Amino acid sequence: AAATILRVGLSQSFNADLTFHTDFAQVEADQEVVNLSRFSLFFPEKRQFFTESAGIFDYGQATGATGGPGLLTLFYSRRIGLRDGQEVPILAGARVTGRAGHTTVGAMNIETDAATATGTGAPLPRANYTIARVKRDIFSRSSIGAMVLNRTGGGLANNGTAGVDGVFTFGKHLDVMALGARTFTPDRPGRDWAGAMKAKWTSDRFETGVGYLDIAEKFNAEMGFVPRTDIRNVTGQAAWTPRPKWRGVRQLRFNIDTSYYENHAGRKESAGTGYDFTLTQQSSASLGVSLDTHYDYLDEDWLTSGGRIALGGYRWNTLRLRYSSNQARRVYGSLTAEDGGYYNGDKRSYQAEFSFLPLETLLVENFYRRNRVVLPVTGAYTTNVLSTRISYSFTPALFLKSFVQYNDQTRTASANVLLWFIYRPGSDLYVVYNQGWETDAPGPQNLRTRGRSIAVKLTYWLSR
Repeated sequence: AAATILRVGLSQSFNADLTFHTDFAQVEADQEVVNLSRFSLFFPEKRQFFTESAGIFDYGQATGATGGPGLLTLFYSRRIGLRDGQEVPILAGARVTGRAGHTTVGAMNIETDAATATGTGAPLPRANYTIARVKRDIFSRSSIGAMVLNRTGGGLANNGTAGVDGVFTFGKHLDVMALGARTFTPDRPGRDWAGAMKAKWTSDRFETGVGYLDIAEKFNAEMGFVPRTDIRNVTGQAAWTPRPKWRGVRQLRFNIDTSYYENHAGRKESAGTGYDFTLTQQSSASLGVSLDTHYDYLDEDWLTSGGRIALGGYRWNTLRLRYSSNQARRVYGSLTAEDGGYYNGDKRSYQAEFSFLPLETLLVENFYRRNRVVLPVTGAYTTNVLSTRISYSFTPALFLKSFVQYNDQTRTASANVLLWFIYRPGSDLYVVYNQGWETDAPGPQNLRTRGRSIAVKLTYWLSR
């Protein structure tokens, strides 16, 4: 069936967006990463239907769907239409957003189709997702709000979440955020609440902040991004940012931040303190050095890609050096080097980003990261991730983009090529080619292909 997206102006300040058999063929693949932590990683949203008006559905954050996780992220749009990294077809969806006076309102309902899990063949039943958000501006730059989320189907017990939040600005320097939420899952009653607060004072020369996060053992925000439960987390941060009258120097930054986690039984779970110095030049290039201390407690053996780490508490330090050049130049990039411990072993990492503009219409971006972990029992374990993105503009309406990646931890490589033609305002033609490879598969070259696809997508904007 053809994908359809309709936008209807309900009034001067309210719009409705309807989507049927939604297709995201033109969306670029995620950047390959190697996760060396015990917790899941946050990937930004790239699908246009969810990035549009994303700021209205912010809760505990102020960066929208494309930013990082917030203080307590109840709504993470990648929970919809994606299951364990696999795309799940979206049958239909509707979104209403708008503003009436000092009140901002957003509501969304999405229905996903049944699918089959890749690899296991397990069925993934249809599911329905509902999100409602209201936020009211108070005073000059403050707001209070509420959010309700609900998921039904999907082969799982129904799940709901409700939260209230307040963001308050006092004068020119002080910002305070307070949050409270509860989840509702039939088979997980009790101890299902969470609360958080954060205060930050900022000026041109000084900044300081404190935070507190409390998430109960059975808090189950399935439509959010909450990687840890049964924790109390206290954070603190302070920085001095002078502007010395040194030639070529814009600002210095001396920063210290600390974080402490314990569970509700009082056991210390994790802790860390970072000491950081950054020098920023007038050209926006920067040079930094930092020292981080870490503590992590494992309540059971943890099987990593590099080997097994026994249960217990571990302390280690990491030294980091970094440099970033002026991104306004035709050639720019950054370098980062890390050396230190890793639980009962050692870890050394290098990261390089190098980009250049050989033409006004051609941009080449390169990324490389290498990790070398040495554990006492298994010895050295090394990972490498490489990617290159090339973007070329033939005309203001015709673009070509390619994105090639390699990850030797998963022993896979992939290529994504997109041709994008805007043949009239609001109307687009996309031609997308994707291919993946198993880099350690035996046999001739043609047997190493993991997958190959080509998609053509045509959009046409109808307006009255």
